[in-house]
Amino acid sequence: MNRERSKTLILSVLVIMSIILIQQLWFPSPVDIFKIGTGASKDSHMTVIEGRKNVISPKTIVVSFGAGDRKKNYYTILSSNIDSVWNRCKTILGDYFSEEPEIIPVGYDTYVQANISKSIELEFGDNMSAVLISSVFDSSDNKIVKNIKGIKKILIPAFNRGIIYIVGDSKDDIYEIRRYNHEEDTALVDLIDKLEDTEFIKYHPVSSLFDEVNENYTIIPINYTLAAKQIFVESAVDVKDETALRERAKKFFSKNFDFVKTIKETSGAIVYIYGYGEKSVRINSEGILEYKEEIGNISSTNILASLDAAIDFVCENGGFPEGTYLKHVEAITDGQNKGYRFSFGYRIEGFPVEFNRGKTEHPLKVEVYGNKVKTYYSLVRRAMNMQGVDSEQKILYFPGIIEKNIRHLELQYSDSKGQPGGEMRDEEKILQILKDIEEVGLVYFDTLERQRIQLLRPCWMVKIKNNIYYFDGYTGELVDGFMLN
Repeated sequence: MNRERSKTLILSVLVIMSIILIQQLWFPSPVDIFKIGTGASKDSHMTVIEGRKNVISPKTIVVSFGAGDRKKNYYTILSSNIDSVWNRCKTILGDYFSEEPEIIPVGYDTYVQANISKSIELEFGDNMSAVLISSVFDSSDNKIVKNIKGIKKILIPAFNRGIIYIVGDSKDDIYEIRRYNHEEDTALVDLIDKLEDTEFIKYHPVSSLFDEVNENYTIIPINYTLAAKQIFVESAVDVKDETALRERAKKFFSKNFDFVKTIKETSGAIVYIYGYGEKSVRINSEGILEYKEEIGNISSTNILASLDAAIDFVCENGGFPEGTYLKHVEAITDGQNKGYRFSFGYRIEGFPVEFNRGKTEHPLKVEVYGNKVKTYYSLVRRAMNMQGVDSEQKILYFPGIIEKNIRHLELQYSDSKGQPGGEMRDEEKILQILKDIEEVGLVYFDTLERQRIQLLRPCWMVKIKNNIYYFDGYTGELVDGFMLN
């Protein structure tokens, strides 16, 4: 009897061992499942951090070649080597954001004087919190973040002796950031010297060109010997390819696409709706994609976590185009919910792409409440290789564009000031226009006149007080203009 019981016991042990071995062979243990999940989460987190570091980058990089004299000094705005120059600057700035530097408020004149010397000025998007810039250096709790709310510009003198300058939310909000333990670094000097040996657009401050305008340090181009391309672009989304559209839309609905209904509008747009409208994706004939989701009551004031949620969402649903940068940040409120709207821009061939403001202002926008994305807007274009197109022409001399459009500018300027056109003499109007120039730069302008394929031509963007104008870089004709709020 005991012998039979022993056999039964041995058989039972063998069966249990077989089950355990089979389970080990075919199914991961709970410990292994936890490890896999943790690893995946870590990889995803690293992707978000890398994405954040990519999009938090300067909107504009201005190089001062350091003639030493305000009248003689000249500048350029980079349209190539942007990433390499930014990466070089990051190696210098890291110590300022990770250590405990001295922070000294200074006046605008001090900043202007430093900008005359050989230096690099980094200009970021609008309403950029200091904690966002600081996160690029893996630091979100440091002396700069505690003392400076927002960062618009950072000026790095080339002969870096432990001093940089930060411009906050206005030109009256300027700080000298000083480190006492620093090493001499000539790499920035060498970089600027190499840039000076290449062909580039020369810019001079308005005040150095016109004696009557002695307080406007905005730089404007005085020559343009380079040729610039006109480019055909196409929307990244093709509305006519229904199979590709369906696959694109699936990303937003995860595994629940069986519960998604498709609606074709008379305009040519296609709408995908989940359930009773909890989620929807609309793609119009121009390739503009709009996503909306009901998220309930959720709020957050953690801007860094909200940006990470926005980046994670975009990366999972199509990704960012090459040359993307964070262009505008805005705190938003929807009922009891508080969140952020992140707007992104991107470059083609080194030049920012601007749009007809009546149709769209930013090509990528994400509204985030807490860690949930409520709305997402995307209009991404990609360059096409069009054979037989004369793609490269000389850019018109910038002062010639102003001269060609001076009458129009005078009328518009008078209207925006609420003054009759005849109250000021012509020379007074021209002088006032020069005094009020705030920004000049070369961009690609997308009129959004056609549906999927569009020709982008280089344009001079000129901001004069509350007005922005876009002039065709080849002909000088006014392409578009509007008044800012």
